[in-house]
Amino acid sequence: MALFAALSIVLFGLNFDAARATMPVPLQVGVGVLGSLSGVCMYTLMFVFPDGRFVPRWLVWVLLTMILIEIAECVLASLYPEILLGATAVLVSELSFPLGMGLGLFGQIYRYRYVSTQAQRQQTKWVLFGMAFPLVLIVSLITASSLIPALNPEENTLFNFAAYTLWYVLLLCFPLSI
Repeated sequence: MALFAALSIVLFGLNFDAARATMPVPLQVGVGVLGSLSGVCMYTLMFVFPDGRFVPRWLVWVLLTMILIEIAECVLASLYPEILLGATAVLVSELSFPLGMGLGLFGQIYRYRYVSTQAQRQQTKWVLFGMAFPLVLIVSLITASSLIPALNPEENTLFNFAAYTLWYVLLLCFPLSI
């Protein structure tokens, strides 16, 4: 389980979607595959942490659906980029991430309440804290930038620099909590 967690975190750190548009097409395909693999590994980690079993068991089917969505997005983005601009494709793409993370959180809460031992409960507390702390700060940062016009990232490059720096520093909370 530890090696898979390490692989998931490393792949998550290698996700270069922001720079993908400026890369040559063969590199875009490779980066797309790495991004998809990163997403699948993070979903799997959320569904099986800390003991490597899917609890509740139906999360296996959710993971298989998420894998199919990731594969479809990766293949379609490489072969037919104009297809991904359709309303249905955008909706599926935008809903898959929060749905996967929400179901992962549900699985962790269910596991914590009904299945976990004391040691596993302690591990789960640390990991959920390591995920929740950055998430709350990032959401408050995004909310502040949308409510206060002076903090708009398109207009304020200093705020944009500080926000991205804080984002990457806060992402360290997750691997440190494991």
